[in-house]
Amino acid sequence: MKKSILSYLFLLCGIAIISTGCIKADTTITFDNKDNMKVETTVLFPQELMKYADSNADTSKDDLTKDIDTEANGIKIETTVQNIDSKDGVGTRKIEICKNVSKAKFSKISMLIPQNSNGSILSVKNYVFFKKYIFRGQLEQPEKTKTKTSDSKVNPNDLISSKLRVQVPKQAIDVKSNTNVKDADNTNIYVWKIDYSKENPINLEFCLINWWTTVSSVVGLLLLVVCIILGRKGKLDFAKYFQNLKISSNSKTTAKQEKQKSPAKIIGISLIILVGLGTAIFFSLPTICNTLVDNSIKNVYVGETEKAMKMIEVANLLNTNKNNDISKEIFAKGLSELEKNDNTTAKAFFDLVAKTKSENSQKYSQELSDKAVSALNANQLAKSKNLIEAAAKFDLKTAQKTHADFAKKNLALFTAKKYNEALTVCDILLTLKPENHENWFRKSLVLMNLNRNKEAVEAFTKTINLKNDYAIAYLDRGYIYQTKLADYDKALYDFNQVIRYSSDKKQIALARISIAEIYTKKKDYRKAMDSAWMAKELYELLGNYEKADECYRYFDYVAELECNRPNGYCYY
Repeated sequence: MKKSILSYLFLLCGIAIISTGCIKADTTITFDNKDNMKVETTVLFPQELMKYADSNADTSKDDLTKDIDTEANGIKIETTVQNIDSKDGVGTRKIEICKNVSKAKFSKISMLIPQNSNGSILSVKNYVFFKKYIFRGQLEQPEKTKTKTSDSKVNPNDLISSKLRVQVPKQAIDVKSNTNVKDADNTNIYVWKIDYSKENPINLEFCLINWWTTVSSVVGLLLLVVCIILGRKGKLDFAKYFQNLKISSNSKTTAKQEKQKSPAKIIGISLIILVGLGTAIFFSLPTICNTLVDNSIKNVYVGETEKAMKMIEVANLLNTNKNNDISKEIFAKGLSELEKNDNTTAKAFFDLVAKTKSENSQKYSQELSDKAVSALNANQLAKSKNLIEAAAKFDLKTAQKTHADFAKKNLALFTAKKYNEALTVCDILLTLKPENHENWFRKSLVLMNLNRNKEAVEAFTKTINLKNDYAIAYLDRGYIYQTKLADYDKALYDFNQVIRYSSDKKQIALARISIAEIYTKKKDYRKAMDSAWMAKELYELLGNYEKADECYRYFDYVAELECNRPNGYCYY
């Protein structure tokens, strides 16, 4: 029982421990034979006790079970809450419906937690002919609430009267439990009296037969037995048939005798046996598929991903029922691991889902894409990246609908000079549109600002390969070659490509002055002067006279170098 309820109880304990009776907090868990479970948790205060409550507080509307929840990974839980005001008391009843419990991992059921910290309260083992349900839980110990009551030796059992009731299906067999108490009216209900001063281990096991598999297997075996009996009575002589087959290969006479004996009966019996066995196997396929899926999930958790992949491939081949989508459970596990930030395990689960060739690929992609955008808005970039990678794997076109959101985020991060975060978003954009030259250019700029120059050159090169007349990419790559890597020949090539492809005078002016600087390095002063002068003229056309003056002064500087060198030409 959670802290909030105990606080409520201890607040009232000084008033009515003996005179007004106990508070009731009961839980009833009901299993059916269709793999469903219903959990009912009821908390009731005695009518007399409520008279002492604050008259200004409407306690009848309080949800006394709000901190008592069933928590499970892999399934959805339908929850309803009812207010109760009867002669038994005033309180709340919470009803939780859990479907397909064999596919879930329960970290909490009502007031119970697993007996071991890493386990599940309920585990289901799938066998060919039956399912085995194993229920292992214990009472969640209340936190010690500090109260100012004069009686520090209050026993919680004097305040709270609790029972746990677990009802197994009528069809259950081999039921085992650590309680001998059963309901007087229904022997399928096992009852535990809760002692709040102890851990209260709750152990229950039962099995449910898979009747389809069992019946079909029995029918197949009966057909086989009938064939054997008929054979012993001489009506079906298998030995003679096979003996005649052997002799016929060596003797023409035996061959003639064999022709006289019709093999129709043998073929008919063989077909009956095959049909019987085939029927047994066919009705066993859903169970076999579910078992393979369960085992593949376990293998992922222990790191045997390749083994899990092979199991899913087999399950996919055996799954002949289009309504049985074996990917749903695995997809839910992947989402669960992503929420825990276990990206490696989540990726392994999504890889398994991709192997199932599910018809829900677009649906999965849309769900993951929506979560990716939500994570992006919360600035959880690593999580967003993993979600988009998974979404793109299921259906790239659906995932690409988020491209504009990530492009906008990239621009905001780049403008704010948050280059490492912007790089993560660039990788997301490239996952969505790997052949988009603008995405590669975005990444190039980020890498350049991070001084990862060689990587930036590779990204600029990829940009140019995708769009060979993209002048700005040549300009930036040339800048890195010139100023960071001192590769002047490659820089010259890039700046000349800017002049060739660009229609932007500013870009051309930048390329011209850069060419002038490179020729100065090479001591080809005349070419440097020509390029500097052309840069000056372009800046004058742009009205940027400050830059034009800088180019003129550079021209003057190079002209002096040309004049001072041996056999140089002086312009003044």
